[in-house]
Amino acid sequence: VEDGSCPAITRDFGTEDLNARKYGGLTESEPHRRLKHLLMRSLGADPAFVDSAEERHWRASLLGLGTRRPDVSAVYGARRVAFEAQLSTTFLSVIVGRRAFYRAEGALLVWILASFDPLRRRMTEDDIVFPNNSNALVVDDETTAQSEALGRFRIRVWHPAPDANDDWRSDIVDFADLTLDVEGQRAFLVDVAGRTAALRAEVQAKAREALAEAQVKRAAREDDLRRDFLDYWSSPWESR
Repeated sequence: VEDGSCPAITRDFGTEDLNARKYGGLTESEPHRRLKHLLMRSLGADPAFVDSAEERHWRASLLGLGTRRPDVSAVYGARRVAFEAQLSTTFLSVIVGRRAFYRAEGALLVWILASFDPLRRRMTEDDIVFPNNSNALVVDDETTAQSEALGRFRIRVWHPAPDANDDWRSDIVDFADLTLDVEGQRAFLVDVAGRTAALRAEVQAKAREALAEAQVKRAAREDDLRRDFLDYWSSPWESR
């Protein structure tokens, strides 16, 4: 309510004001520059990616959408891809706005992390990971070395393990192995949402089968009781 009990006054702050306070005037950190450098090296090793660039302005093809400046952009096959190197917290509205921009452009936004710990992840990482079909994409020294050695963009993917509640696993795979979903603005290795839906459908089907079986058994018991009752009342009085 900002009634004076707290010295912080933030009600009228926008994202630019909050970022200015958060970063103290610094425009970019060394870890962020390093992650962009690793990403550029990885893309440069793969001939499937062309026209890679850092911080290139992306002007929307539709009026009213403005411009963006992704950390790294490239062309992959016939698709333009924007990579955002995410190290710090960001606003959910910013994530949603960027996704909408690149979807309208027919391009794909891919969020890249420097590391990921499923047991110590932050809520702002969840804002990126879970809309990406619960797949966290990481570029680090190991993946970059593999990219340059193999000539293919390699990426580490963290995802929930199959049939496990809280266990996650990571795999280093080719970027080409990922499913690229422009409409959903997702790039993922494991279709966690599809797998979850299939498991839910299986559980619901088993529940329906169990209910139907229980109803059949109940109907059979009722028939038996009804038959016994009628047999009793239709029998001679002296035999009762």
